[in-house]
Amino acid sequence: MHNELHQEQEQLQLYRTWPISQAHHNSATLKKKRKSAITFQRQLGKRIKHSVLKFH
Repeated sequence: MHNELHQEQEQLQLYRTWPISQAHHNSATLKKKRKSAITFQRQLGKRIKHSVLKFH
């Protein structure tokens, strides 16, 4: 978790040196990736809860 934060800070520093359009494009794709990762975790959590309920 801490490592991910560090990577994001590095990327933010890159954005300052890159052309704005490039930085904007990359941040947009990053947000999409994060969003899909979050939804995936939520689905996984639901599945785990569901399977736990089945066992009880």
